[in-house]
Amino acid sequence: MPIISGQGGSGGGSVTRIFNTTLGADAASIDTGAGGIVGTYRHLIVYMLARSTRAAQAVDDFVVQFNADTGNNYYREQGQGLAATWTAVQSLTNAGLIASGPAATATAGFFASMVMDIPGYANTTLAVKSCLIRDAYAKALSTGNIIDEVNTMFWNNSAAITRLALAAANGNLLAGSSLQIYGVS
Repeated sequence: MPIISGQGGSGGGSVTRIFNTTLGADAASIDTGAGGIVGTYRHLIVYMLARSTRAAQAVDDFVVQFNADTGNNYYREQGQGLAATWTAVQSLTNAGLIASGPAATATAGFFASMVMDIPGYANTTLAVKSCLIRDAYAKALSTGNIIDEVNTMFWNNSAAITRLALAAANGNLLAGSSLQIYGVS
């Protein structure tokens, strides 16, 4: 869970919403557009609700791209809890694979909930941007269908993050999927 300076303790800090959209119709992605993320904050907190239209499947993966980068510059480590089993996976992808979530055959109305913290997103002296991601979703409310994931993702680029796009890996994002981005000063 994100920790926000100034809430429940000493210190300053403020949180400002800088992007907010909910899909009214299915779409390939939600994209802030070029320059949609200003570099005036210290950190970003990203909230996502997502469901894929991937046909004949209960699950799809969700990916993030920074600054429209489609190269093999994203690295991920994932821990996943399913029933009583915890597993780990590591990957290098051409888009930042951040989570999994419900697709077409999952119970209607179920969406993945995801939170991503990006400290120092505008700092150009960092060789790599690191992201901390937590997500949870259910395909159905029964044993073996409720999933908890903890992810770390690294973008191998020193550029400030000025654009973020969320997409489903194998389908479109279903109407009702949403993306909110907050800047933390």
